[in-house]
Amino acid sequence: MSRLRILIVDDEPHVLQVTSQLLQREGHETETVADAEWGLALSRASRFDAILMDIGLPGMSGLQALKEFASASKAAIFLMTGRADNDLAQKAQQSGARALLMKPLNMNDLKAKLKALS
Repeated sequence: MSRLRILIVDDEPHVLQVTSQLLQREGHETETVADAEWGLALSRASRFDAILMDIGLPGMSGLQALKEFASASKAAIFLMTGRADNDLAQKAQQSGARALLMKPLNMNDLKAKLKALS
């Protein structure tokens, strides 16, 4: 798998730390931020191959920010949530998300989705 540059947007410090460490062990470069506004600023200033973004963020939610992220970046966007349903998954994909991932993340599933990008 080639090295990807990945932005992780989540308001839970533990999720940011663990996800970042696991992806770095796979050889990827990661940046982490705690809110959508900061993530949008970073995605406009830097190129990312993928964005992992929580839906439940303070301020602008991940679902609200999804369209702005999609227009600001050519990165594949994966939304993360602890409570998914079919309606939410459909809204996420219609708004430009590559996939809706359940938290806690299944790292094998995430690795497979990232491998498809390289």
